[in-house]
Amino acid sequence: MSSNLSVDCVVPVDSENSDESALHNGFLMVIAVVSLVLDCLLIAVMSRRSASQPDLYLICGFVIANALNSIGLLCASAYRIWWRTAEPLCVPPKQCIVGRFYIPVHMIGSGAVALSMLLLSLERFFLFWRVEWHRVVFKPFGTTVLVVMTFVLSSSEVFAVYVDSSSHSAKLISSLCYRKDYSSKYHNFVYTWLKISLAIVALLFYLLSYVIHKMSIQRAHSSSCLGQLRKARRGSTLNNLLAISSAIAFFHVAPLAMSPFSHWSIALMRGVKILHNLYLPLSVALCMVTHPFLMTNVQRLAAKLPWRLPVPRRKTAIIYIG
Repeated sequence: MSSNLSVDCVVPVDSENSDESALHNGFLMVIAVVSLVLDCLLIAVMSRRSASQPDLYLICGFVIANALNSIGLLCASAYRIWWRTAEPLCVPPKQCIVGRFYIPVHMIGSGAVALSMLLLSLERFFLFWRVEWHRVVFKPFGTTVLVVMTFVLSSSEVFAVYVDSSSHSAKLISSLCYRKDYSSKYHNFVYTWLKISLAIVALLFYLLSYVIHKMSIQRAHSSSCLGQLRKARRGSTLNNLLAISSAIAFFHVAPLAMSPFSHWSIALMRGVKILHNLYLPLSVALCMVTHPFLMTNVQRLAAKLPWRLPVPRRKTAIIYIG
């Protein structure tokens, strides 16, 4: 097998031990498959009611983005197991975009996940701050446009990366196609801090919503039973979405904080990658077990299956009112 190694093309250190690399990528494939199964289950659960409830519609967009992310991870990990038998070992940077379909898919999914979490925080913020604005902005048509725009904006990143990689197409990089290789340092810096900023802004909107919600409870002493139930349900959904957003932010920020030390050890570098990708199944699982509507319908779906699933059960009935 011939290779076209050049001065610019450096074979990654973690590929030297093919058995350990295959085990690592195999574990990432397991994470991706579990995430895809949970994504499909959650989409099936939400298919009936998501169009009439803005938060469920936005969660549906988030789950689709998460599925794209999982497909990208699954295909990339499978290719990296097979990579040693590939030809050539080195390619121009733009070939990673036009010749590896899973890389643009992963980009679109990753960007749409971040934007979907921001939209979910905005939806809760408008619901507690200005209900009349919420009714206008998050109507079924408006919510559809917002969800579509998350994927359009994420797709624009693919074009930006392609233009960036084409500007230094004279050099060759490893055909493993890591982001740090096919895009410039400036683009990586902007990408990293933009993702962190989106996560922080989403958390801030959730915290503001939480403060407004608590203040409204203190002011309203003589609410009707239905009004109290509505506020309790909205507060529960707010807390659950805040937990999901915090988990996703942690699994994004923690690996970035550890990345300066990842060059110390191949095992540490692989651990950082696994930690980062764990949010794919965990975020969907959190949606299932914490959102009141989703948990109830997951229980109903599990009850219809021929085998028993260990699904937590509520002792009270759920009436979803926003």
